[in-house]
Amino acid sequence: MMQQYARIKEQHRDSILFFRLGDFYEMFQRDAEQASRILGLTLTQRQGIPMCGVPHHASRSYIARLLKAGRKVAICEQTRLPESGKGIADREVVEVITPGTAIDDDYLDQRETNSLLVVGIARDETPVCAYGDVSTGTLTIETLDSRDNTIGLRSIIARIRPKEVLAQQTLLESELGCASVLHDLDVSVARIPDWNFDERAGFERLCRTLGTVNLKSFGLEAGDDVLGSAAVFLSYAEDTTGVPPVLLGGFRVLRNSISVLDESTLRNLEVLRNMQDGSRSYSLLGTVDSTRTAMGARLLATWLAAPSVDSSHIAARHDCVEALYRSQSRLNDLRRELDAISDIERLATRIALGRAHGKDLRAVAHSLAEVEAVYARTHELRASLPEEASDLLSAVTDEGVLAELAALGNLLDSALVDNPSTVEHEGNLIRPEFDADLDELHRIRNNGEQLMQDCLAKERQRSGLSTLKLRDNRVLGHFFEVTRSQAESVPEHFIRRQSMANAERFTTGELSSLEQKILEAEEQIIERERSIFQSIRAEAMAKVAAIADTARRIARIDVLSSFAYTATVRGYRRPEITDTPVLEIREGRHPVVEAHVAAGEFVPNDLFMHADSERFLLLTGPNMAGKSTFLRQTALIVLLAQAGSFVPATEALIGIVDRIFCRVGAGDNLARGESTFLVEMNETAFILRQASRNSLIIMDEVGRGTGTVDGLSIAQAVCEYVEGDIRCRTLFATHYHELTTMQLNGMKNCRMAVVERGDRIEFLKRVENGATMQSYGIHVAEIAGIPRAVIRRASQLLNDHQTGTGVSPDRHAPPADVTPVERFEPSLFTAETRIADMLRNIDVPTTTPVQALLLLEELKEILQSD
Repeated sequence: MMQQYARIKEQHRDSILFFRLGDFYEMFQRDAEQASRILGLTLTQRQGIPMCGVPHHASRSYIARLLKAGRKVAICEQTRLPESGKGIADREVVEVITPGTAIDDDYLDQRETNSLLVVGIARDETPVCAYGDVSTGTLTIETLDSRDNTIGLRSIIARIRPKEVLAQQTLLESELGCASVLHDLDVSVARIPDWNFDERAGFERLCRTLGTVNLKSFGLEAGDDVLGSAAVFLSYAEDTTGVPPVLLGGFRVLRNSISVLDESTLRNLEVLRNMQDGSRSYSLLGTVDSTRTAMGARLLATWLAAPSVDSSHIAARHDCVEALYRSQSRLNDLRRELDAISDIERLATRIALGRAHGKDLRAVAHSLAEVEAVYARTHELRASLPEEASDLLSAVTDEGVLAELAALGNLLDSALVDNPSTVEHEGNLIRPEFDADLDELHRIRNNGEQLMQDCLAKERQRSGLSTLKLRDNRVLGHFFEVTRSQAESVPEHFIRRQSMANAERFTTGELSSLEQKILEAEEQIIERERSIFQSIRAEAMAKVAAIADTARRIARIDVLSSFAYTATVRGYRRPEITDTPVLEIREGRHPVVEAHVAAGEFVPNDLFMHADSERFLLLTGPNMAGKSTFLRQTALIVLLAQAGSFVPATEALIGIVDRIFCRVGAGDNLARGESTFLVEMNETAFILRQASRNSLIIMDEVGRGTGTVDGLSIAQAVCEYVEGDIRCRTLFATHYHELTTMQLNGMKNCRMAVVERGDRIEFLKRVENGATMQSYGIHVAEIAGIPRAVIRRASQLLNDHQTGTGVSPDRHAPPADVTPVERFEPSLFTAETRIADMLRNIDVPTTTPVQALLLLEELKEILQSD
């Protein structure tokens, strides 16, 4: 048996092999050691071989935990027992379940997409990503902006949060920097040989999957090198699930795409996850998610991670939200009906793959009935809306499709029992009255004893033998018995079976046939139910495209109704959307902070920014006064507005932004070899290179991670560049009070209001015009619990510095063994400074010879151009 195990394991070396032995799945050797640690199982040994196991009937929960830990699981079943009853059963792997290709509900988070990401490399060395959710049938091919491959890849990863990654071997060995991005991930990253990235295979597979003869409508030709990543995605999905994937959720191609929100912004704004523990709690998504369906929750996360930049489409979403908002009774009824709809988006995929079981189809039947109710509920609202908005609230494309789905729902409802089995060969699937033959089989099985008694009564009447008895045993089965004295009086159609001392036993053709029917009824019921079930599943498969489209529409209605409900309970208002680069917010609030403080405690603030004046807001004030909250709430209000939601403000005029950049706070990244200051400068550099006139920039404490003079110089240079060259709407918070004296055309000074009461200060959390020249750092330190002795000494030193009597670097004489040198303060962007900074940030142990040569060439060019 272990030889059989070793042979099968060799074919699935990257998976934990669940090896079927009787009622258990056993794991051996290294698989057992890994699984025992992850699952908390007892590790035993047999003949020196480590092993552990899980019960077959409870295996799905264990598999789900292994998938969550990033492991693949290969299910090895017994396919045939030895004929003689001795020997080893035949076994083979029937399914490989991976974190990125799982399709069963037991293995999936219902409210999250389950993305598989494939990263390849095109002939021009541009990374190509193919990603999607096998469980919902989606696939996207996206090429990265060649200007910054790593930022683009990080943005995609932050947006889709893949559960599994497949990377081309050449890409991982290239100088593009993508390898370091993938190595930082906490999910499985598999190295795929280059020959798998076959453009021709990708073209043929996509055409076959989409049912087209070519891909011209997607802008793709047969030799397009972006198709290699798609080939790996589709082949991997087929190899693991055992069936060709379907793309019910759609296929799209994005070239050199740019996300409205990059990785840093998604993280800093805590759009999908908070930065404390990575959960949805205290995130924007967790705060505004009032969806009632699983597919609606997934779509909401997508809208928040990728807000729209199309003003007409945004306005259509707002029209729908307002219509629902103004009809509260209809909104409540609609949400109750949505709550009864199952995840028909994933159910449609399982139907298309032939993997839907009885409970799946029963859920589809119930959901389709609710779809009719949703359609009727929104019909009157749609009549008063513009065409684009009306379509957003339509549960189906037209009433013809609604009728088809209603007919399918009625078929499923009339055919399936209320609580069907999930296994086809166990029966308990079809209502007996649905099929005449099945009904007859149930009658025979359920009334077998009565049928036998009826047969006995008939023979008594026919033969005149009133003492004729019906008996049975394990050898003969059922038989008629008479006394020996009556044996000569039995009818001719009686067939002698056995002679006894005092009795004779007979059977008849009718009795044998009836007994055979009763004995075979259970098996025939199961087979008949299985045949009927497969036929109605085929009926559902014929309508699967309409089911999938309806699922997407229901998800959209769910998100819009969620926006309306959130606006109702949190007091959000509809923003006005314009293509003019302005930003006016009256009594704006931070949606997450407001939701987690007592009612009325949050202090709202106004903001007015215009394209030609007051587009650069310089915000000063002490720590804890609310600067970061004000900055973040501005970005979140814009994000919510462009996602289609109402916003936490009494009034808002939002000029569409093409990008939102948020650089607030920073931490070091030891894994990447980056200090806090380097992380800060990386984010700042990315913003300065990528922002346009229509962007929104949020920057907090730029330059704080280095010396005061350096930091102030960098902060001022950044302000001048943003205002003078980019000229976009910018909120810049700082403790460098010297910046308030800058004379920039579009700049406006604002400060966080503070009231001094003796030796105490009170933060009003209110933004007001003007600059402040105090940071109140010692007061904040006192609030934080710094010992009183330290506070007193700090206050004394501060007073000395302010009066000019304190100790400063200039008042210290150099040590005797140090030769005094002339002090020299180079300008910020001299060649020497730039070269010194570049050399200082080199990680020598990890720098390759090629990188070193390129760096030398760059340094030489800097010197020559200075």
